[in-house]
Amino acid sequence: MHKSLLSDQKIMRLIVCAGIFFLAFPFTETCWAQNNFGNWFSGKMDDNEGYFAASVNDSREVFGQYCFNESGKCVWLLLADVDCEEGSKYHALVNADGGSEHLEILCNKIGSKPRYIFTNFEKIDTVVSGSTSYIGIAFPLASGLFQVTRFLLDGSKEALQDMESKMKSRNKTKNSKKTNSYKM
Repeated sequence: MHKSLLSDQKIMRLIVCAGIFFLAFPFTETCWAQNNFGNWFSGKMDDNEGYFAASVNDSREVFGQYCFNESGKCVWLLLADVDCEEGSKYHALVNADGGSEHLEILCNKIGSKPRYIFTNFEKIDTVVSGSTSYIGIAFPLASGLFQVTRFLLDGSKEALQDMESKMKSRNKTKNSKKTNSYKM
């Protein structure tokens, strides 16, 4: 189901850009044009594939919303250093100052790097939009322990609004170039 939202090629480009971000922060302009909002940033994906709003925590993990021009679809992604099996679904506990949810995430591994797609966009979107300070995501591990990853949300609303306005602006420009055929 989620493969249609993100083709392997698009995910690979996203991962490459995220990898460049992790390895060489000053060179991220090769992937994205960015605007900073607190701990969040928004920008355009490489090759004009779409737009994003995301945050990077102190552990260099990424959490954000990515919207794709071609499909018009958006996904919430988590790039975390918690291993997974490609195509498998996992449970995650999400807690934020505005609420908590038990959610399902889909592993989409590129090479050895695990990446997760939240399968219920509306629920994670509601938690993020209803919160202002932080979000924590807990993964159950095979050892019986949990790994928790946290992100600050200051600037998230502004970054998401910036991304959404760019998507709407792009769609208006794209639609204004169309012509109508009239039958006589």
